[in-house]
Amino acid sequence: METFGYLAVFYSIILGLAITRVFSGFAELINLRQAVRWYGPFIIWGAFLLFYAAWEWWVIFRWHTHRSWSFQLYGFLALRPSLIYFATHLLLPDFDNEGQVDLREQFARVRRWLFSIVGLIVLLGIADSALKGHDYFVSIWLSWQWPISTSLLTLALIGIVVRAEWLQWLLPLLMLVVFAYFAIHSSPIQ
Repeated sequence: METFGYLAVFYSIILGLAITRVFSGFAELINLRQAVRWYGPFIIWGAFLLFYAAWEWWVIFRWHTHRSWSFQLYGFLALRPSLIYFATHLLLPDFDNEGQVDLREQFARVRRWLFSIVGLIVLLGIADSALKGHDYFVSIWLSWQWPISTSLLTLALIGIVVRAEWLQWLLPLLMLVVFAYFAIHSSPIQ
């Protein structure tokens, strides 16, 4: 097995845990549905984090031709999937010990953390592209990374600062749209 394939296994395990957390968390909520007060932005965030995990797995393939691996580089690359997993666990903790589950309250407790994590992941993504070299960075930055990064960073900053109810619905929807657009128009080999 080549080095990238070996290292990508750990990356995939972390993202698999994040995806599992989203599915198992929502399954738990469905099982507790009589005690759950549902909240739309919470559900949208779950979908966004699921999509974000899939996106991360998709774009890690861009490292498949890299030959000079170090523990520091591998540790750096493991930060983004780890943060995605952390975000899924913040959004969807174990609810089984609670009587009533109010998803609006849960979201309010973690809203700033979620938006901060998204912003940090975006910044790490920019650094990730820069680590692939100047030519790669310039080509990808000008083609799609600038619009997706600035869009997500702007949305994350707004989400951290502004608590308006309507924005809590709009921001994760916009983040999903941004990702969907770029997922459709990108390739893991770029």
